Amino acid sequence: MILIDSWLYNENIRGCAPQVQGREPINQIFFDEAYKETQKKFNDLKNVIICKKNSEEASKLFNDNYFDYIYIDAEHSYEAVKQDLKF
Repeated sequence: MILIDSWLYNENIRGCAPQVQGREPINQIFFDEAYKETQKKFNDLKNVIICKKNSEEASKLFNDNYFDYIYIDAEHSYEAVKQDLKF
């Protein structure tokens, strides 16, 4: 399994984001904590790779037809999902 995410806060995407699970509004600290939690959960598993890149950067690391299955949980606007599918 390859986990690809930039773990970067972008105010243009999130805007004035609501609280998440009782936490303060989403900001870079939220994403830094999420990245650390992901590392804690998966770092010791040899069949999991954590790739801290955006979709475009990460797509350059893999040959065409490399993946059998891809799950994309991206920024949820139409344009962003379309952009992720492009890569």
